[in-house]
Parts: sequence; structure tokens; C-alpha cells
Amino acid sequence: MAGGERRGRDVGTTGAVLNAGTPHGSRFAHIAPAVLLAAAAVGAIAALLLPAAAGPGTGATTASAAATSFRIESWEATAALRSDGRMFVTERLTYVFDGGPFESRIRSFGRDADQIDDFAAADPAGPLEVIPPERSISGDWEWKLRRPTSDARVVFTLTYSATDVLGYGSDVTDLEWTAVGTEHPGIGFARLTVTFPTPLPPAPEGVADDDATVLRGFAHGPLDGRVEVSTSTVTATWDDVDAGRFLEVRAVAPATAFTIVGGEPRLADILAEERRRQRADDDARDDRRDGWLLSAALAGIAAVGIAALWLVGGREGRSREVQGEYWREPLDDPPAVALTNLRRGTVDEGHVIAGTLVDLAQRGYLRIVGETEERFGPDRTVHRYLWLGKALGPEVRPFERDLLEMVFRGTTETTSEELNDWARSNQTTAKKMLDGISAGVMGEYRARGYADESNGRLVGLLVGICAGVAIAAWLVTERTGHGVGWWGVAIAAALFGVGARPLSSRNQASIEAAAKTEGLKKYLEDFSRLEDAPVGHLILWERYLVFAVALGVSADLVRGLNARLPGLLADPSFGTWYVPVHGGSRFDGFDRIETSGTSLASASTPSNSGNSGGGASGGGGGGFGGGGAGAR
Repeated sequence: MAGGERRGRDVGTTGAVLNAGTPHGSRFAHIAPAVLLAAAAVGAIAALLLPAAAGPGTGATTASAAATSFRIESWEATAALRSDGRMFVTERLTYVFDGGPFESRIRSFGRDADQIDDFAAADPAGPLEVIPPERSISGDWEWKLRRPTSDARVVFTLTYSATDVLGYGSDVTDLEWTAVGTEHPGIGFARLTVTFPTPLPPAPEGVADDDATVLRGFAHGPLDGRVEVSTSTVTATWDDVDAGRFLEVRAVAPATAFTIVGGEPRLADILAEERRRQRADDDARDDRRDGWLLSAALAGIAAVGIAALWLVGGREGRSREVQGEYWREPLDDPPAVALTNLRRGTVDEGHVIAGTLVDLAQRGYLRIVGETEERFGPDRTVHRYLWLGKALGPEVRPFERDLLEMVFRGTTETTSEELNDWARSNQTTAKKMLDGISAGVMGEYRARGYADESNGRLVGLLVGICAGVAIAAWLVTERTGHGVGWWGVAIAAALFGVGARPLSSRNQASIEAAAKTEGLKKYLEDFSRLEDAPVGHLILWERYLVFAVALGVSADLVRGLNARLPGLLADPSFGTWYVPVHGGSRFDGFDRIETSGTSLASASTPSNSGNSGGGASGGGGGGFGGGGAGAR
């Protein structure tokens, strides 16, 4: 902090040339134990876990203004003091209006309103109509805009005079000018300037405490402000002032600068008060630094702890049956169950519908016919589903029966577009049926012994880490006034959500089945590029087609068949359960079955499943404040 000098320096909340100050040390020691305790806990956990792993992881902004309908881009005020103690103020306020229209503005002065005279307002075009407090709606000074204003940037100039703003002593005269109070939406840039009626030299570096012949300056407000004292002038500036932060300048001049002189000396008390404020500012600055540093340390501690847990229990086991990247055999599981296991228990409803319909078709329960629907613009492929009348035996699983019921609903023929239209018109029924199908798939998934299994001991340790982070973050903020505070609790909860998932691993049965599914998917994508010639019976390739639809690679498989096995596609007995689009090649439109399934799942699911203030207080006799700016 600085004051009483010609060059500007950072001021924080107060600025002054002060001698004989109390040495100041960081308050880190008061806050560190909480974080050190959390670090020790995580360190102990890591020490226990890592050996096991080796065996078998303020630039302030005026954000609050975004929620209001205006913001203050700049607030520049100059207070010119006269030798009789009167103060004449000129303020230039730059407003940015978002939305509107606005018809008037407000300038409040709080408890010092009775000290204001000669209030006037103007915009670049000239004077504006002023409404005094006794006639205004707000009870403060108001001025009318020249016209209703929306989405505009306007500079207003306010002028007024104030009395009884100084505190008089026998040695110095004291002004505390709180030009901006706490009721504002944030200010982009603020400058407060005080000028004196006679030439006054600025206090040099190292000035004696009892030297009452020089001009001293102080500033109170956000910690990143700057104060500069030059001949007869004190200036303080701030950038990006948060909403609700007051801005104040204090100027202490020789008593001889004014015609009124007090009976008691004031300088010693003023400097003692500012020295206390300076120590408080240094503490606050340290608190802000320590709060954010410790919050960052907590995040690092949590990351180390979760990483250590993952190294021990988060890495999934490997398949013992699948040794390479490909699996060439059809899967034992139904396509819907294989896909759900691959997605760790999450049902992909669109591909489950498509894969199950193709599976049932290949097993002889229905025929799928590709058709071209002509329309304005590009034509599109739809699919007609024909029920073949085959009795549903015990081999038809409950979720497959439910899907057939949803598709045909007592008829023997329908199209994908008719099905989508029905689902959109009957979403409640369709969603209920779709949920039943998903539940049936999950039942089959569990019946086969597939599941994610959590390591209870490691999850318990994760709970401890997250609880430690939450408590330590709260303690840091309570002690420093800075940091993530209650956000730390939310962050800890998020860390648990992120960390718990990796600590859940599929059981060995799930691992083996998923490895086979992933290997088959890759084989169906790549087989046309493999050097060894593909072999297999017609039924094998038909099963490949079924799984290709469920796994989303049917287009790759059909391209590969065209390239490597054209004779297979030409065989009239191959894939008779699918009839291609008229005039197309053998499996034209087949890959669009995936899209039909996704469209049905989507069709079955509902879309929704100001004022500011400034003023003055008198520090034992001198001062002016309380006020602000608003809109309506």
C-alpha cells in the first residue's frame, strides 16, 4: 500500500506511508494443519496401496452484472474541496444497457443524502430532468433519460455539492469519501480523485509520523487498487470491481489548507487507524493467497489419492480366452445382452431394437423388406416388417416377446415409419413398453452372471478421501475467507462420482464376454482387409449380419461381403429373411435398420424424460458517503 508519494503503488484496502509498523508474517500456519492432515491421510493411503499396485492413480469480474439489465463500465469521480470545507463533485458514469427500455436512473447517497445540494445530470446531448428525493419513486435522486433506452452505451455526467464532509483537527484536516457503496452490479474501471484548494506537497517516503505539513492519501476497498499522491491531489483506481464492494478515498491535509481549524490533534490517531487497517489488509491478502493455494493443493491431494486407489483396484482384469484382437466365432449371448455387457450394464435401446429384430428375422419369426419412400428431396429407405406366423416357443426370451408385441400390436404387417408415428402419438404407452424391453434385457444380463463389482475396501478409502477434501476445503474457506468453500463439498461429491466408477470392475464372466464381443466387432469391421481368406457356412455369415447390426458395424460388413465374398451374396438361399430395396443389390438398405431402431427409441421417449451505493462517513468528524447508481 502506498500514499503520500508521487509514484503509484498497489494499495489493497488502504494506502499510506506508515513508519514503525508491526512486522507481519503469513497466517498460513493457522490454516495449514487442516490441509496437512488431509495430505498425511492421503499419503498414508498411498503408502499402503502403491506397494500392492506393484504386485498384481482474483481477477474479479463483474459476473453478477450479467444477471442484471445494466452494467457500469466505468465510474470516474472528482471531488474538488474548497477552503471553506465544501466539496464539489463531478462524476462520469458509463452505463451499458442490456435490454430495456429504461427511462430513468438513480443516484443514492444513503444516510448522507441531506448533505447534497445542487444535484444535476446530463448526457452528451445536454442537461437532463432531475427528480429530487422528495418526489422520486425510489426516495433518492433520479434523472430521466432523454428517451426510452435499450441496448445502448451512455455516458452520464453528474454534478453536486456536499457540506459537512471534513473532520477538523488542530494539526490536520481529514476527509473520508466513500464514493461508491455496496449496492452496485460491479464496475469495470473506477477512479476517485480528490483535489485541494492550496498547493500541498505529497508526503515523501519515510516521512515522520508527526509531520503535519504534507498531504497523505489512503484508499479502502478491493485489495488490488492503487493510490497515488501528487501535489494537492490524491487519486485511487481499481479495475474489475466485484458487485457489492465499496470504494473509498481518505485524504489527510495540513489544517492550514482550510479556514476552519479544530481544537484537538488528529494525525496520530489517523495513522494508528490506517496502520491497523494495513495489517488487516496484509492479513487479507495472505488469506486470499493461502486460501486459493491450499484449495489447489487439496485438488492435487485428491487426484493423487484417487490415482493411487485406481492403481490398486481400478484396473480391470484381462480375458483369458481372447488372446488377439479378433474373435471369429458367433457369440453365445443374444445380441442385445452382448451389447449391454460391452457397455457395462447400459442398455442402448436403439441398437437393442435393431439387433433383436434382425435376430428374430434370422431365426424365422419375421421378414424385413427394404422399401424406398419417394418424397420431395432425397428419397429415403424404410423397412416393412412381416410376421411369418411361427409359434413363439420357449427359446423366445421375454424381452424378445415384448419387442414383437410393441412392433406388431396385434397386426401381421407394419413399417418403420408407421411404427414411429404410433410411438410419437402414444408416447406414454410406447415408453412403458420400451422400458419393459430394457428391463428384460437387464434381467437376462444379470441371469448370465454379468455384473460390475466394487472393491468395498477401496471405495471406503475413496469415501474417506472425498470427506477429507470436503472438510478441509470448508475449513480453509472459514479461516481465510477465500477458496472453494462449500464448492469443495460439491467437488468432493463429484470426485466420488468420478472415482467410484473406475473402482468398479467387471467380474471375470463379464470380462470374457466383453472381450469376445469387442473382438467380433473388430473382426466384422476389418475382415475384408485381412490377408487370410474368410471361410464359413451360410448360417455363420447370417449370424455375423445379426451381430453387426447390434454392434453398429453392419455397413462395414456389407461392404466387406461385396468385396471379398460376392458369391455368397449371390446365393439365393443366403439371408432370405431380408429383402433388399427394389432394384438394389442383395443387402441394399440393410444398414439402415440400425437407424430405424434408433428412430423408434427416440420416438418412444418424451423430449423432457438494481441499485449501487457510495457515500461518506466522518472518521471522528470528517467524511462523506453512502450512495450509488441504479436503474428503472
